[in-house]
Amino acid sequence: MQQTTYDLPASLDVIAVGAHPDDVEIACGGTLAKLVAQGYRVGIVDLTDGEPTPNSPGPEVRLAEAQAAAEVLGVQERIQLELPNRRLFDCFEARVALASEFRRWRPQLVLGFGAKTPMASP
Repeated sequence: MQQTTYDLPASLDVIAVGAHPDDVEIACGGTLAKLVAQGYRVGIVDLTDGEPTPNSPGPEVRLAEAQAAAEVLGVQERIQLELPNRRLFDCFEARVALASEFRRWRPQLVLGFGAKTPMASP
C-alpha cells in the first residue's frame, strides 16, 4: 500500500509586514536585502494593494512595481492579502488573514511598523 505524502511550502526565516506595497521597502528594504545576502529566506506581506490612491495609475502598476522591487531585494515570496485600503482595521478577518500566512510560512522573525512609516505613510 502506497502512502500519500503532501508537500509543504518551504518555510521563511523572516516575514516583513506592511500596510501597502512599498511600505516595507522604504522602512527596511536594506535590511531585507542584507538578510537575503546572508542566506535567510525572506518574505513580504502587503495587507492591501494601496488603492485607491490619488493620481495613481492603478493597482496593476503598483503591484507590478512591488513585485519588481521584491525581485531586486532577492525576496523569495511576496504575498498580497487584498484587505481593503483606507478601511484597514484591527478586525477578525484581518487577524485571520495574517495569522494564516504566519502559520503557512512559520517565520522565525516578523518585522512590522508603527502607525506612521517615515516617507511611506505620512
